[in-house]
Amino acid sequence: MKRFIGIIIITLIVLKSSAQNDSLLQQATLDSVVQYALIHQPLLKQSAIDEQITEQQIKSKLADWYPQINFNYSFQHNFQLQETTFGGNTIKIGTENTSGLQFTGTQNLFNRDVILASRTAGEVREAVKQNTISNRIDIAVTTIKAFYDVLATTQQIKVAAETITRLERSLKDATAQYKAGVADKTDYKRATIALNNAKASKAANENLLKAKIEYLKAVMGYPTGSDLNIVYDSLAM
Repeated sequence: MKRFIGIIIITLIVLKSSAQNDSLLQQATLDSVVQYALIHQPLLKQSAIDEQITEQQIKSKLADWYPQINFNYSFQHNFQLQETTFGGNTIKIGTENTSGLQFTGTQNLFNRDVILASRTAGEVREAVKQNTISNRIDIAVTTIKAFYDVLATTQQIKVAAETITRLERSLKDATAQYKAGVADKTDYKRATIALNNAKASKAANENLLKAKIEYLKAVMGYPTGSDLNIVYDSLAM
């Protein structure tokens, strides 16, 4: 029994892990990111549920046009009948069992609410569908903006890294010139300040990149604890 329970637990863990892996993106390209958002974004799932609710409400309103049939059945059993004396004899009055069956049918010939529902059903369906389409467009646009925002910040970090490399060389040259007596402290200090500013800018963009990636995950409906490997082709883009 312990082995059987252990096998069941391990199987459930493996299935759960497999399901989570299936919901993750191996390569987060722009197209795959947008498609993922259109499938997993909670707002779009809510829009689909709203469409189903609206459709059921319309059907419920229009159902009043259908004939309504009612059925009633009653049964009564008298445990003791009334007795009376007639001609010196005692006789019972009434019946022990009484039953009744009733069918009724109604049909709406005119109903203001139902007429209004039948006339506006198409517009209501169209409005809900348009709301879903609008949400899909908004999610796609927001996802694309967030994706490019991540790329822009990534490029800023790369540019800052190249700038730091160049400024380190400039600082090294300025330091050598200062020690050799060719230049004064101005070039040396200026290069030091520029290098520190570039490092601070790079560190700020690195922290900002983490926040932007988390925002992109939130827009996509992506698991927050999972990695998102951004892949792009600069020439194609």
